[in-house]
Amino acid sequence: MSRPLVAMGYLTLEEVAKAIGREWCPAERKRILREIRARERAAHAKILIDISTGGTRPCWRTTSPLLRQHMPEWFDRRDRVAELLTKRLETNDAKWRRQEMLNRHLAMRLRTLEQVVAQVGA
Repeated sequence: MSRPLVAMGYLTLEEVAKAIGREWCPAERKRILREIRARERAAHAKILIDISTGGTRPCWRTTSPLLRQHMPEWFDRRDRVAELLTKRLETNDAKWRRQEMLNRHLAMRLRTLEQVVAQVGA
């Protein structure tokens, strides 16, 4: 039963932990579950879905949009880091392109200087 849900974009608690940058372990599972359940109670919203088939233990799933909507603090930091990295990469790319242009210009000037030296030495 879980295969179609995974294909539809449902996340396990382990996948949630990885998505928000936390180390996965049984204690972390409990922490994540406790935080989501508390938010469900506070917001009167359903964030977790139990897909178990009547077994002894619930099988929780959720979606990324639900988490982003109800637990934005989990993603804000990662989004800011991604944004800063993107800006930094763009800045470095612009510097690299400028340096490449300067290197080509210097190579051209060096060839010209080599030609002048060759003519003077001949």
